[in-house]
Amino acid sequence: MSISGKEPLKDLEMLIEKGDLQFERPRKPTFKDYYLEMVHRISKKPVRVMIPTHNEDKDRLNGLITDIPKIFESYIDEVEIAPVLEPYSYVRIKFDNIASEYLYEVIEPFLSEDEAILLEMLKNSVVLTINQADYAAIREKETILREVTDDLLKIMEVNLNMDSRERIHYYLRRDFIGYGAIDAMMTDPNVEDCSCDGVNIPLYIFHRKYGSIKSNVKFETDEEDDSFVVWLAQKCGKHISVAEPLLDATIPDGSRLNATLGKHVTKRGSSFTIRRFKENP
Repeated sequence: MSISGKEPLKDLEMLIEKGDLQFERPRKPTFKDYYLEMVHRISKKPVRVMIPTHNEDKDRLNGLITDIPKIFESYIDEVEIAPVLEPYSYVRIKFDNIASEYLYEVIEPFLSEDEAILLEMLKNSVVLTINQADYAAIREKETILREVTDDLLKIMEVNLNMDSRERIHYYLRRDFIGYGAIDAMMTDPNVEDCSCDGVNIPLYIFHRKYGSIKSNVKFETDEEDDSFVVWLAQKCGKHISVAEPLLDATIPDGSRLNATLGKHVTKRGSSFTIRRFKENP
């Protein structure tokens, strides 16, 4: 039946009024539709795979899973750079010639907007599985986490390129098995202490070679700061709350944790100090 002329259109209107013509009204897009559109955008991005080797010099670090940012300030010198978990995370020691101080820069993979959204979705799905593996060894947890993540990506029909997949795996491992935002500091063998004095204040570390150094890591909101301190307490198998805002505990790796929760104890917000356990002091 043609609908290009006037008469056929009138016939079509009569059929609709009588209810003789059945048709499906277009449905509104659901969250799943938006999600599938997003993951397909990720999967269609060009693949770029570069296999790192351990003897590459620092000039060739750029272009891997984690790009090493250039230093544009003329008064900042690069003192040294070292991998923490190659090829994912690095630390760079810089020197500020104006302030006459060293700086500790944590360098981690950069996530695109789509990758960041996918990461949060995976976190919500992975958390239950990892919690059930609380008593597993670290290496076993890493294997479980990678298998679960790969299975979820298959179920979602997400075909990520190698770089995107490894960046997402890094952050899942960091946040579920490692120490979250301070994982690089807690993994760097040169860091002895790590301390946070409140919201929007750079964390400080005590470096074996350079002493007390300001880092580029900080918690930007009260909620983020409070949540991290509560999470640290849980990692120790302890509890911290507004009613009991002080904590002295031992982290599973043997490090000592002192923490406070909320601004009614310290005006700047929740704080903590971790004294790293050293097998070979």
